[in-house]
Amino acid sequence: MDFNDTSIATLFGIVFGLIFVGLFLGGYALDRKARYVLWYLAGALALIASGLSYLLSMVTPHTKVFIALVEIGQSLGLIGLAYGFVSAFSIRVSASFLWTVFVAGAGLTIAFSGHTEMSTARLVTVSAWHAIVATYLVIQLLRVPHATFKHHFIAALVALTGLAIMARPLVAVLVRMDASLSPAEQLETYGLVVSTIYLTAVFGLAAAIFFHVMSELVTAYRNASLTDSMTGLLNRRGFVETVERITTPPAAIIMLDIDRFKSINDRFGHEVGDRVITAVGTLLDRNVPAPHLAGRLGGEEFAVALWRSEASTAVALAQSLRVAIEYELADQLPVEHTVTASFGVAPIGAGGLRTALLQADQALYQAKQNGRNRVCLADPKNAGQGPCIASGKSSIGVSG
Repeated sequence: MDFNDTSIATLFGIVFGLIFVGLFLGGYALDRKARYVLWYLAGALALIASGLSYLLSMVTPHTKVFIALVEIGQSLGLIGLAYGFVSAFSIRVSASFLWTVFVAGAGLTIAFSGHTEMSTARLVTVSAWHAIVATYLVIQLLRVPHATFKHHFIAALVALTGLAIMARPLVAVLVRMDASLSPAEQLETYGLVVSTIYLTAVFGLAAAIFFHVMSELVTAYRNASLTDSMTGLLNRRGFVETVERITTPPAAIIMLDIDRFKSINDRFGHEVGDRVITAVGTLLDRNVPAPHLAGRLGGEEFAVALWRSEASTAVALAQSLRVAIEYELADQLPVEHTVTASFGVAPIGAGGLRTALLQADQALYQAKQNGRNRVCLADPKNAGQGPCIASGKSSIGVSG
C-alpha cells in the first residue's frame, strides 16, 4: 500500500475513532443504565466503518463501491448519534423521518456510484442528504425544553459537522480550478483537505459527546451517593447538604420515626421491615408537597424540611403524614397490627439545621415517651419539651 497524506489522515482518524470507542465502552461499563452510550458507540463504529471504506477505496479496484459505503457509513453514524440524543436528552426524533431519509439517500448514493469521487453532481446530492439529517438534529437539540449550554454546544458541533460535509463540493471545485495539478494530484489534494476538515469537526463533536457522557456519569454517581437506595429519597448526607444549601427563614424541620420498628423486624422478619420502610418513603415522596423536601436519615428515621413555612405549618403537615401512615399503610402488617410513626417538629432558626435537627429529635423523643403515634413541637426554652398532638387530636393542645 502506498501511503499518501490522505491515507495517513484517514488512518489517524480511524485510530482516534477506536480510542473514542474504548472511552465509550469504559463509560458504559461504569453505568450499565446509560443506554444512550450504546447509541453513541454504534454511531462511532459506523463512522469508523466509513473511514475504513474510504481507506479501502484508495487501495482496491472497487473504488466506487467503497465510496458509496463511505456515505452510507456517515449517514448511519449520524442516525446513531440521533438515537443517543433521544435517550440522553429526551428529545423527540421521528424514526420514520430518519429512516426514510436514510433509504432515499442510500438509493441516491447507489445511483451516483458510477460518478467519480470528485463529481460535483454526486457530491452535492450526497452532501445535501447528510445535511438534512444534521440540520434536523440541530433543530431538535435546540428545541429541548430548558435547553442548556450543553445542548447548544453539541448542536453547534453537529452543525459544524454538517457544514464540513457540505464543504466537499466547494473543495472539489476549487481543487479542479488549479490547472497545475494532475488529476491524481487533484484527487489527493481534495481527499486531504476534505479529510482534515471533516475529521476536525467529527473529533470536536466526539469529544463534546464524551465529556457529556462523563458529566452524566459523574452526576449519576453523585446522586447515587446522596440517595437512599431503598426508598429513593435523599439519604442523610444528601438531605443535610441540600437543606443547608438552600434553606432561608422561615423554615422548619420534621423528624419522624416508625414506632416499634425493632419489634416489627423481630416479629415479622426483616423483609416485612424493609417493606414498611419502603412504604413510608413512598408515602412521604407522594405526600410532601414541593418545594419541601423529604429524606431518610437512617434506619427507620426520616425527616422533612419545609421552606417559607412557620412551625405551625410544619405541625399541620406532620399531623397529616401521621394520619396517612396510620391508615394508608394498614395493609403492610398482619391484621390487628398497624404501622404508626412519632413526629418531632422544630423551626430552623439562627442555630441552623443541625440545631433544629437536635431540637426536633428531642421533640420526637417526647412523642415516643408520651405514647407514640403523635406529633410534638419542640420548645427550645423548655429543654425541647413542647406541646403534642396525640392520635385523634386536631390541634396542638395536649401537653407533654
